[in-house]
Amino acid sequence: MFKAFIIKFISPFHISDKREEYVSSEKFIRSDTLFAAIQAVLQKDISELKEFTISSLFPCYQINESEHLYFFPLPKIPLTKIYSNIENTSIKTIKKVKWIDQILFIKILDGQKIILNKDAIIQKDYLISSEFKEKLNNAELPPYLISEITPRVQIPRYRDKKHTSEPFYFEKVYLNASPNNNPNEGWRMFILVHGNDTDLKKGLEILKNTGIGSDKSFGYGNFDYEMKDLSLAEYNSNNSNNCFINLSLLLPDNPDDIDFKNSFFTLIKRSGYISTFPYYNYRKKPINMIEEGSLISFKKQPGSLHSYGKIVDVTPQQTPTPINHKIYRSGKSILLPINFKF
Repeated sequence: MFKAFIIKFISPFHISDKREEYVSSEKFIRSDTLFAAIQAVLQKDISELKEFTISSLFPCYQINESEHLYFFPLPKIPLTKIYSNIENTSIKTIKKVKWIDQILFIKILDGQKIILNKDAIIQKDYLISSEFKEKLNNAELPPYLISEITPRVQIPRYRDKKHTSEPFYFEKVYLNASPNNNPNEGWRMFILVHGNDTDLKKGLEILKNTGIGSDKSFGYGNFDYEMKDLSLAEYNSNNSNNCFINLSLLLPDNPDDIDFKNSFFTLIKRSGYISTFPYYNYRKKPINMIEEGSLISFKKQPGSLHSYGKIVDVTPQQTPTPINHKIYRSGKSILLPINFKF
């Protein structure tokens, strides 16, 4: 049993992407971003924040006051291991799927294959089970996120011939939280939590008012949240082949722990600017991490079945002003066993 924190953004947000330009925002808020925000507002040493592990923020659709439909990243395994009738559907359509609902996700973890147009249907980026479709009254899911690009002007504090006003474009992203003007229906985000969540709750209580991402002084990134219990144990998780799906960005404790030849994964380069004053213009050291939804084959079972990975120091080495504290990036991930046959 995991705890799910369901997050409803009540204002737009902007998460700087890898290009670090305001014209484009990330649409997917990852585990390391949220962890860094929690550490920043709590101002705690990293040793005090090792009691919990969080997933990245995944889509969640609320259908009424008490019921939610949870979506997970489609596992990065061969399509023939996911679908039993792949030949009957356009490969172009199948490759668009990024998210899979909870029922189908558990089937895949259990080693079962999905029969398209019987067990599930594809709606744009989503693979939806027949059970979830009935709960939606066979309706199409509305768009998850809505983005808007607006022009702005950057005005320097001291203006002269060298320092003039410069126009730029800014993307703000809205969660489509009430598509039918019903406050109890619409898109949310959720994170799964493993371990002691006391510090996480303290951090979220501050962040919900101060915001996540850029332009918090404009009121961006504010949210409400609620907690639910979420069980993912409805499958045979006796895992003899030591294969797991990660739900967070992952940095292995030791690369020798993993059998990379029998793993299916993608890497993503993570970087960005430091978010604490007066070091805003200094970039963190870049690092490659294993993306969510990868299949990680361990040489032997990891010490903790549901939490693995390390937190690393990404403090830049040489800066004009010495940094008086360490900058960290979390590579701890929630792991779920998968019954996978090679």
